[in-house]
Amino acid sequence: MSSEPRESNPDVEQDEHAESEHSAGPPALTLALPDGCESVSDAIVTNREMLREPQQHGLATDEDITHLSEAMEGLSTKVEKVGHKHEESRSDVEELQETVEQQRQRIEEQQAQIEDQQAQIGEQGDQITHLQQQLEDKQHQIDEQRQQIDDQLHQIDQQHQQIDELQSMVTQLMDILGTDAEWETFDDA
Repeated sequence: MSSEPRESNPDVEQDEHAESEHSAGPPALTLALPDGCESVSDAIVTNREMLREPQQHGLATDEDITHLSEAMEGLSTKVEKVGHKHEESRSDVEELQETVEQQRQRIEEQQAQIEDQQAQIGEQGDQITHLQQQLEDKQHQIDEQRQQIDDQLHQIDQQHQQIDELQSMVTQLMDILGTDAEWETFDDA
């Protein structure tokens, strides 16, 4: 074995690779070479060129990386602020949900009270209707009693008229007979 570095030979690498696949030891590390490179040394040179002039090979420059880092820091700060606002909004939404739930419970309680009051009003309405019916019945009885009184007064008037007629006839008869008569009324007695 010599201490001189040996140059890479693709055929030798392939043979070594094939031998390592057959050996019982751990598998050897294999790397795919970039396009246009025939050996590892070509790949190293190509990578160095890419690092010297990254913009020509589509890689980010230090300036691009700084700009992206600053943009990431700005976005990170914005994300934190949005996260805090989101938490505050979530807290506000939870408070609003709790308020809405309390109001819903109050509305349900008030609806129950209204239904109870409507039931009471309905019962009172039934009582009022019953009392009105009783009042109408009493009024009808009073009207019947007035009619009876009117009928009795009419009969009394007729009886007074008959009494007056009888008294007149009796007076005429007594005049014919030549006798005197005194009349007593119920009022005098």
